[in-house]
Amino acid sequence: MRRKAFAYLLYFKIVLPMKVCILIDNSPHPENNSMLTEHGLSIYFEMDGYKWMVDCGASGKFLANAKNLGINLQDVDYLLLSHAHADHTGGLAHFLQTNTKATVLLSSRINENCLCFSTRGSAKRNISINFSIVNEYIKRVQFIDRNTQLSENIFLITAISRNYPQPKANRTLLNADSPDDFSHEFAICIDTPDGAIVISSCCHHGLLNTLEASGRSAIKVYIGGMHLIDSCNAVEFETETEIAGIASTTQRKYPGIKIITGHCTGMVAASMFKKVMTDNFHFFHTGEALDV
Repeated sequence: MRRKAFAYLLYFKIVLPMKVCILIDNSPHPENNSMLTEHGLSIYFEMDGYKWMVDCGASGKFLANAKNLGINLQDVDYLLLSHAHADHTGGLAHFLQTNTKATVLLSSRINENCLCFSTRGSAKRNISINFSIVNEYIKRVQFIDRNTQLSENIFLITAISRNYPQPKANRTLLNADSPDDFSHEFAICIDTPDGAIVISSCCHHGLLNTLEASGRSAIKVYIGGMHLIDSCNAVEFETETEIAGIASTTQRKYPGIKIITGHCTGMVAASMFKKVMTDNFHFFHTGEALDV
C-alpha cells in the first residue's frame, strides 16, 4: 500500500503545472500599480532543475518587477534571447550586471552586422540589439545555429518553416536595407507529460509556422506575442477574417491548445482569437503568474 501511495505521489509531482511568470510586458498589472511596464517582454520559468529567462525587456525595469514578485534573478541559469530586437534585449546589460553566472543563448545570425529597423510610424527607427554588450560579456554567450536540446525537456527551435503566411506587420521591419527574414529568431519547446509548451516572444515567423516547427502534434499551450498588430495610419495588416482563420486552423491542428498571448498581439487579434477559442485564449499582463 505504501509503495502504491509513493508511486502515486511521484506521478502527481511529475504532472504538476509549470510555473511561468511575465516579468514585464506592455500591459499593466490590473491590481498592482508598483509593477512597471514598457513596450517589451521578459518571461521567467523553472524547469528541469534550472531557472530560465526568455528575453529581458527594453530596459532594466524587469529587475524591479522580479524583486516585487520574489524572484531572485541572481539564480537564473540561462537567458534565452529570442531575436535581435531592442524591446527584447535592451535590459541585457542590467541582467548581466545583476546575474554573474547565467549563460546567454542567442542565434548565430546575430552579430555586429545584424541591424534591425522599423519603418512603422513617421520615421525609420533603429531597433537593433546593442551588440557591444554581447561582446563585453562574450565569455558568457553561446551562439545557436541549429535546433538544440538544452536540457532533458527543453529545446530551441531555429529551423522554422514557411508553409503558412508570416505576419503582415513584418513588412515594416528591415534587416539593414532588406526585408527581415527573421533567421535570427528562435522559439522554445518544452516537453511535458500532457503535451508540449511552445514559447515565442514575437512569433515573427507566424504562429502556425512556429507551432509546426516544434515537430510536436500534441501542443497544450502557446505563450508569447503573435505579431498580429492592429492596422493603423492607413497601413493594413491582417483582417478579422484572416485572423479568425489563423485561430481556427490552430484549433483544428492542435485540439485543446491554449493560447496565452500579449506584447505584440493587437486588440483586434485578441478579440478574434477569443471569439474562436473562447476559454482556451488568455491575454497576459506584467507580473502575471501562469500555471501551465
